[in-house]
Parts: sequence; C-alpha cells; structure tokens
Amino acid sequence: METEHDLKALSAEGGLQEMLAAQMLAIHRLQQRSIAAANICHDVNTAQYFTNTAIKLSNCFTQQAALLAKLQGAGGQEIVVEHVEVHHGGQAVVGNINGGLPAGKEKK
Repeated sequence: METEHDLKALSAEGGLQEMLAAQMLAIHRLQQRSIAAANICHDVNTAQYFTNTAIKLSNCFTQQAALLAKLQGAGGQEIVVEHVEVHHGGQAVVGNINGGLPAGKEKK
C-alpha cells in the first residue's frame, strides 16, 4: 500500500496528481516484483515473460513521471530576451512568425 509519505515524496497536490502518484507507486511496486520473479526463474520463457513485463511497467512509470512533472509545471520551456534593438525601418516580431495555425488546429 502507498503511504502518505510516498505521496508527499512525489509532491502530489490535488486529486489528479494524487491519483497519478498512487498509480505510479503501484506500477513501480509491480515492476520490482516482476524483475525479482525474472531473477529467480529457472525457465527461460518464464524469465523472458517477467523481464518483458518489467520493461513495459518501467516504460509506463517513465511516462507517468513525465506527466506528473508536466502537471506540476516542472521542465517547462522558458525563453528570456535580454536585449532587442530595432533600427529605423526594421521590425521586431514576437510570437508565431510563420502565420500558421497552432498544431492540431484547422481552418473552418
């Protein structure tokens, strides 16, 4: 079972983050059990099954960790402009200079 300490360690705040953190802890625990089972298995096929399961669970955990970081606002892109000079007749443009629509948007 997850403990309150485990959830605090992931800095989960709010319902969605707490549910995701609980899933992450369960996935991690199952991944650890799968790799342990693979290590004690004498049958190659069964060991391969547990190893593949552990790999898939590890990938799932990595995706969940990235999502949690995104929900917490960590790792966002930041652009800092320290100095801009615009001379006579020049133009300064900030934003979308290609004139296209944001990804996933279509003209109606």
